[in-house]
Amino acid sequence: MQDLQFLVYTLESTHPNPFHRDTEEEFRSAITQLEADITDLDLSTIVVRMMQVIARLADGHTMLRSFGPFGFDSWFPVRFQNFSDGLFITVVDSAYSELVGSRVTKVGGLSSEEAFALVGTVVAVDNDFSRSNFTPLYLSNAGVVSALGIIPSPDSLPLELITRTGERKAVSLRATNSEFDFFWFYRTLDGPPGGNYVTAFPASEDSLPLHLRNQFTVDYMYWFEHLKEHRALYMQFNSVADSWEETFEHFTDRLWAFYEANSNDIDKFVLDMRYNNGGNGYMLLPFIHEFIKHEGINQKGRLFTLVGNKTVSAGVTTCALMKRHTNTLLVGEPAGGPFNFYSDPILIRLPNSGLEVWIPTLYHQHGDAWDDRNLYPPDYPVITSSEDYFAGRDPVLKAVLNDQVKLLGDILLEDGAEAFMEEYRRLEPVASEIAWWEPFSRRELERLGVQLLEAGRVTDLITVFRLNTERHPESWRAWDYLGEAYLAGGDERSALESFRRSLELNPENSNARQMVDELERGRRHDPP
Repeated sequence: MQDLQFLVYTLESTHPNPFHRDTEEEFRSAITQLEADITDLDLSTIVVRMMQVIARLADGHTMLRSFGPFGFDSWFPVRFQNFSDGLFITVVDSAYSELVGSRVTKVGGLSSEEAFALVGTVVAVDNDFSRSNFTPLYLSNAGVVSALGIIPSPDSLPLELITRTGERKAVSLRATNSEFDFFWFYRTLDGPPGGNYVTAFPASEDSLPLHLRNQFTVDYMYWFEHLKEHRALYMQFNSVADSWEETFEHFTDRLWAFYEANSNDIDKFVLDMRYNNGGNGYMLLPFIHEFIKHEGINQKGRLFTLVGNKTVSAGVTTCALMKRHTNTLLVGEPAGGPFNFYSDPILIRLPNSGLEVWIPTLYHQHGDAWDDRNLYPPDYPVITSSEDYFAGRDPVLKAVLNDQVKLLGDILLEDGAEAFMEEYRRLEPVASEIAWWEPFSRRELERLGVQLLEAGRVTDLITVFRLNTERHPESWRAWDYLGEAYLAGGDERSALESFRRSLELNPENSNARQMVDELERGRRHDPP
């Protein structure tokens, strides 16, 4: 009880804004409920309940690390990973090697979806994408899964699977005890400490897919390779810190020296941030400045940043700085955190249990001041399925190298409305399947419309603003803009219908009221 009270006091006195996502009332209610239950709970369950209370804050840098005491050094020798098409085993102890690549359908007495959702309540993250990354890792922890009631005993993990050959199989994995190594979370091809692990890929680095090379160790924090066939320079950036072998400053100098010596053979620069677990964001500016200085590569269509749900903390900061200060395009899936977030955590040890609690001390604003979203959507979405992963395919990098990444706005301005609509219709099913991305916002279309009007491209202008009303039928602004587009093209009948609809949606729209009045009286409106 004393540790819980100390935790709440320290959190509220240290964090600049602990209730920016969860209300103080709901947080205190959860604390009160835990205090009422605590005498009836065992130690492991108390810790898991404390983790759940902290996770309510939805702040990736506010966390309780449960590993060490209370049996949390007991792990099942398996690594799960969540893909767009389900939960899969990507790494497993060699004793269970035939299970690699299997889809998990049940964990203990729950479906994989139910188990995932329940374990997700203990994970301190900023958004669902980070939760999708970290939750499967906690599924391997015997203490967590047992305390949540998913399995009856922390000694074994019953699973039901569909193997890569389509066979349905029931297995039970035995737990092993070993001192916790937090860094296995970031070694993508590794499992919990104590196992002899195998993956779906050969052990040879050279035969691995490019994005998985050097993933057996966290010491390989940054590296690059010249993809001569694609005239691209590929850099993987996995941690914002100095490695044991080379400082980041020295690496940056070596990277750009190579680029300058080979720039005639490099048309693209691909910065892969998909495995970046964070670090010291204060060391990033010289790195970002190099992109700004190298104007030959700092161009839309030549500079790309790959991002995904494993991109967190200072990794997100890197993406934000690249987006704000360079002409890069973000490609992939959303990062595990937003551009504006709380960070610079300090370590607090609870006085009785010794549990580690991390609490942020500063607010970092790397995005727009108004942006209070918990994610930043990529410019161009590419989703990786389990089939892609186990086949060694990388659809994100492939999209860049094959010149597939082109924004709709650029297609409109460069190739016209017909090409724009063709690409939009191709992307429309993608947008309907993923709630976090849309081909363009209403504001973006309106901005493009202004450019088209200035260029005298009235037919394209009408096409764009008609699509705007199709996507945003309840937006009075969208109908107002469409009315102006029709007027610019001389179609007063359609303009009148559009202004009337805008006025229905917003009777206070003075422009639409004036336009309706003038058009009904038969007076032409001269476009500006």
